[in-house]
Amino acid sequence: MYKKFLNRLPIFLIIAFIVVCSCDGRKSKNDFLQDSITKFKDTTEPIEVIKYTPKQYTEIKTDTILSNGFTVKIKSYTDMNNSVLQTIKTSSSVVKLNFRKVISEVVAYKNDELIFKKELNTAFFLENLPDIDNTLEYINNEVYIDEEQSLKTNKLVLITSRCLPRTHNCPDYSIIIDEKGNYKVKEIDNNART
Repeated sequence: MYKKFLNRLPIFLIIAFIVVCSCDGRKSKNDFLQDSITKFKDTTEPIEVIKYTPKQYTEIKTDTILSNGFTVKIKSYTDMNNSVLQTIKTSSSVVKLNFRKVISEVVAYKNDELIFKKELNTAFFLENLPDIDNTLEYINNEVYIDEEQSLKTNKLVLITSRCLPRTHNCPDYSIIIDEKGNYKVKEIDNNART
């Protein structure tokens, strides 16, 4: 039995030598693929995508005559020169989202006499609500008339909101204008019970 082993020993040694020589530490296909992907990512710059919302100019005009003597003209339009920028970065791209601001021009008359003419924009809210944080990051929304409150209080009551893009953070504001054109801007507490 020992003789058979000695006769086969050179064959086992040759096979062992071939096996050891073939394992030279080379990389596998998977390793080459990972290296190739890493090199590609390192050599390419992220793609920059720029988007605007809304894409085109938008304008809405409203003329309203109330039975209490107020006449209101509201023109809301897209400010094509000013926007709020939000950036989203991934490993292969940079997306720049530009949310265009909205400006509302409000002209109000009481018994055909001009009492209020203002542009409701960021500057208006900065002037009238100085305690609000991050006001430059908000976008004004359309302005509408609260007809029920206007008739009940014999004042012109406008409602507007300002939204932080891509969030549910949209506080509402009332602009109350009396018959002499004096006005007050205040935030509406949407959590208050009615």
